[in-house]
Amino acid sequence: MRVANLDGRLALVREDIAVDVELASNGLFGPDPQAIYDQWAAFRTWAQSLDSDAPWTPFEASPARRPASGWPGLPSVSWHPVTSSCRMSRASVSCATG
Repeated sequence: MRVANLDGRLALVREDIAVDVELASNGLFGPDPQAIYDQWAAFRTWAQSLDSDAPWTPFEASPARRPASGWPGLPSVSWHPVTSSCRMSRASVSCATG
């Protein structure tokens, strides 16, 4: 069994079926995938007790998409070497790249 983030919700995955943790635990654990680590011992004990009566549902796994930029909201980074020359004076800094 694996911990997963399915559509922004905490889930447990087994082969091609998953269970929504908040629903299966009757609210004992919330939907936030990151929050579970603060309650890891209790969560692990609960998860090991899950059986076939839990609301398991089929799902299709898909690879995680890589954002267009290195970090969401930031412009893409160019990995090409850039040469530059800068001149400093007390009033300003000017650079030329190429």
